Amino acid sequence: MAGVGAWSKDANSAVIDLFDVPGDGYRTFNGEQQLISFPEFVTTYMPPFGTAITQDQAEKITAYVTDAVDVGGNWCPGEDWPPTGMQSSSSSSSSSSSSSSASSSSGDAFVVYAINVGGDDYASTSGQIYEADAYFRSAEGDIGSTTSAISGTQDGPLYQSQRYGIFTYELPVTEGHYNLTLKLAEQYAEANGVRILSASAEGVNILSDFDLFAEEGFLNAFDITTMGIPVVDGSLTIRFTASVNYATLSGLLVTTEDGDIGVPLPPETACSEGNMTICTDFEDVAAGDVPSGFDGLGRNAQVVTNEEAFSGTHSMKFSASSYGEGYLKKSNVSGTHWGRIYYKIKTPTPTASNHTVLHSTFVALKADTYEARVVDTVQANGDKSLQYLYNVQIDNSADEGGKSTPYNWRFGNDWVCAEWHVDHSTQLYEFFLDGIRIDQISGQVVYPSSNSIPEEYQWIGFGLRLYQDNSGLEGWMDDIAVGPERIGCQI
Repeated sequence: MAGVGAWSKDANSAVIDLFDVPGDGYRTFNGEQQLISFPEFVTTYMPPFGTAITQDQAEKITAYVTDAVDVGGNWCPGEDWPPTGMQSSSSSSSSSSSSSSASSSSGDAFVVYAINVGGDDYASTSGQIYEADAYFRSAEGDIGSTTSAISGTQDGPLYQSQRYGIFTYELPVTEGHYNLTLKLAEQYAEANGVRILSASAEGVNILSDFDLFAEEGFLNAFDITTMGIPVVDGSLTIRFTASVNYATLSGLLVTTEDGDIGVPLPPETACSEGNMTICTDFEDVAAGDVPSGFDGLGRNAQVVTNEEAFSGTHSMKFSASSYGEGYLKKSNVSGTHWGRIYYKIKTPTPTASNHTVLHSTFVALKADTYEARVVDTVQANGDKSLQYLYNVQIDNSADEGGKSTPYNWRFGNDWVCAEWHVDHSTQLYEFFLDGIRIDQISGQVVYPSSNSIPEEYQWIGFGLRLYQDNSGLEGWMDDIAVGPERIGCQI
């Protein structure tokens, strides 16, 4: 083999997927020692451009290249990369890319999903059709776009749309291994540290505390590909979070060699299993009737069929255009419990006619001297942005207090999974959207006191309490569940 020549970052399209003894350049994956991808190795072990290489760095680079080439066949500088027998993945030559590997694969992969995240159908310059945004659940954030040109790609329009926030994609697939490419472009941050995001697929970290601007700068296309992600549960789950600001995503491309598009899994309700104290999906309740064990339906709340339902064909519909309560109530609920609902609000939503905001409660707990609203929202009249609250109203008084989030959400045409947790022994309240804890309103209760969660609540109410006049807020609720352990969202 000829002597090792200069290394270029252009080699970042290579994916090296090997298992060997522990050593430098390896990570543990599923209990095995796996050689890390070449671009990750370069980032970790190669000195910055113009910096003298140390003896230790030289030895690590030599060992890494030797291991990689010995498995796939001999390779010398100037020859095609990768050598025969080794994996590779590629992206547009004009966009920056990175690659990693979850398992080995061989053969010809075909596209099962191509999604223009935050946008409409788009035909790429290669002829690939990226379908309009779908299969997402957004716990926080929104979609957006820019008209500014995106550098480093021939498919600028694909990167001009985005979804930002905390969100999850659930792609129905058959059992198999999948190659996932995430497409991103920084449209907001213009300095390091403004956005720090993380992404994972099926629990495998793809990006961890990743600064997109620091990596690629402003309005530049960036792709990252992960190969061979195993899926056994019928859904490729891709989660996006952020430790600073919001995560962002512009496109998804999924290919496979041994899998295929799957059938969307029917949502589970958790009513058939577990020790639930309350659980109803309304499927056994006739239109207009009251579910067994509940005290009754309040104003403008009724069980309906064949309108909107998260699972099955039945749900509880609620509506109101003025101040008042419309709860489905259940008496004597433990002060230590987990709860879960799915709700959906008809859009466009109305605005308050006698106030600057529209305040709506969907789940409330009644204590001796106050009502705690554990799934509570406030919509601003202007841009219809939405915040969530833990709101406590003292009986027969205007006094109220609690915690609130920023106005980071909006009502949409999607079902939202809302969870709450109260604990009498620790005086803890927690709130979750689509499985993600909302820290701004979660924590120790402070109002009306630090010891205000009772051992037992008088009742729990599901439905709608409205506080301002409007032209008619309307929505649906389904798959109500309360129990001693977390129930989850099954998303």
